Amino acid sequence: MDSIEKRIEKATNQYIDENLKEVIEWNALSQEQIVHIKNIAKNIVFARENILNGSGFVMAVMDNNLESAISNADSVCVRALKLFILVKLWVRF
Repeated sequence: MDSIEKRIEKATNQYIDENLKEVIEWNALSQEQIVHIKNIAKNIVFARENILNGSGFVMAVMDNNLESAISNADSVCVRALKLFILVKLWVRF
C-alpha cells in the first residue's frame, strides 16, 4: 500500500492536471512554475491533514487569511491562489 504522502502527492497532481487549465492561463507557465505550484498544493494538503506545518503562505491559505496569503505569496503563488483554495477544499486521497 502506498504511504499517505505518496497518495496525497498523486491526488494533488491529478487534481492540478485536471483543473489547472480552468483556473490559470496555464500556457503562460513554465514547467518549473507548474512544479512549484504542485509542490505548494501538496504542502497545503499536508497541512490540512496535520502531516506538516507549512510556510507562511501555506498557513495563510489554511487560515483563510487573504491578506497574509497575498503578502507571503511569490509571483507564481499569487497567480495560483484560486487553484490553491480549490485544492484545500477538494483534494481527497
